[in-house]
Amino acid sequence: MPSQWFYPSAASQYTEAHTHNSWVGIDSDFNYITDVRTTLDLTTIANDVIKNMKTKTYYLVLTDFKISEITYPINGIELFVNIRRGGRITDDTISLYYNNDVLGTNKATAELNDIKTYGSSTDLWDAQSTAKEVLEDTSFGVLLRYQSHPFWPHRTTPNMQHVQLRIW
Repeated sequence: MPSQWFYPSAASQYTEAHTHNSWVGIDSDFNYITDVRTTLDLTTIANDVIKNMKTKTYYLVLTDFKISEITYPINGIELFVNIRRGGRITDDTISLYYNNDVLGTNKATAELNDIKTYGSSTDLWDAQSTAKEVLEDTSFGVLLRYQSHPFWPHRTTPNMQHVQLRIW
């Protein structure tokens, strides 16, 4: 039986290259995300000489889901994300996050749907630990990063609409 949906209450961002696009609006109430977007458009520029140039977002870290009253054992973790992609933004990183580190498998896909569900009632994301102490810790959350489409030239701003997580 699934838990209720939980929403992040803390957000931060980081990058390994300052040429990536940072997020604004990350201080929003994540029960009602409406204006979390990148400062600049993500772009792909077609160029045969130096290969296609594409841009990425900063890593967006969403934590402190205030997970409580879940039943054990844990059988799966499901993440629901709604982000306006403009038909061109693809996933780069969709991972669980704990104690400043990636936890388990990167679930990023090339599908361009605005609304996506990652994981399932039987998917633990290959995480080494899904113990109660981990899931209820304020540092547990998700790590999200997006990139411009690698082949289609475009200029699009990703706009985060909704993020929630539940435990099976």
